[in-house]
Amino acid sequence: MGSQHILINGAGPAGLSLAIALAKRNIRSTLFEIRLEPTTMGGAIALAPNALRVLDQTIGIYDQIRHLGFEYEYIELYSEDGWRLGGLVNGDRQAYGYPALRIYRSTIMEALLKCVNDYSTLIIIHWNSSINKIAESDTGVEVTLLDGSTVNGDILVGADGIHSKIREYVLRDRAPTPIYGGRYGIGGHVDRDEIDWKHFTLPAILFSHRGAVLLFPITPDGNKIAWAIQITVPEKTREGWLEYLNSGAALEDIRNQFADAGQ
Repeated sequence: MGSQHILINGAGPAGLSLAIALAKRNIRSTLFEIRLEPTTMGGAIALAPNALRVLDQTIGIYDQIRHLGFEYEYIELYSEDGWRLGGLVNGDRQAYGYPALRIYRSTIMEALLKCVNDYSTLIIIHWNSSINKIAESDTGVEVTLLDGSTVNGDILVGADGIHSKIREYVLRDRAPTPIYGGRYGIGGHVDRDEIDWKHFTLPAILFSHRGAVLLFPITPDGNKIAWAIQITVPEKTREGWLEYLNSGAALEDIRNQFADAGQ
């Protein structure tokens, strides 16, 4: 078992979780991550019971993180004038064994990286590393990195997101191309006492004639609220999106689109 070697492209939560699960079975892995170091990008994420079950029973970090985020079971749905429309089940301790957990992605990454350090003889991470070429053989797979170095393994796993190089390699001409759907999502954080929440229960989705507003507590005490909405915006380049956000234009568009919401 110890001679097996798995290559993983991507050192986000999925790639790190796979590496830890393999290490617990005495299987070596090498991860390739394009970023220079772990980042805090992504903000808060929601983990459903199936994800928490893996983090608990396979990875073993659930008890470390469960009190660092906001646990909940339902998302309440409201109209813009405050009428309750219904609810969505996101977790259920009785039915699934776990609630849902809203938590910062960086908190998950920190816990996973700490666990990775406990298996330093079985897990290697190459930061600032990108796969340039893939070659398969009867004995395994060899990847060539952009710096010209090569690494060999038994199999190669793609955990590299929407622009996956591994997906492109496997599917070839059938690999789907990401297409912008015309809607831009943006969010932020507010303190609970900054919003009028007395007439509804959080987490909640508020539906207005202008669009939906999501409100999710993200701290254990529920006092820090994450909000998110989507607005219609023409497609831009990567640089254009950064300028759109950093210039304040995105916030201005939100104000304009939702100016009369709730009236």
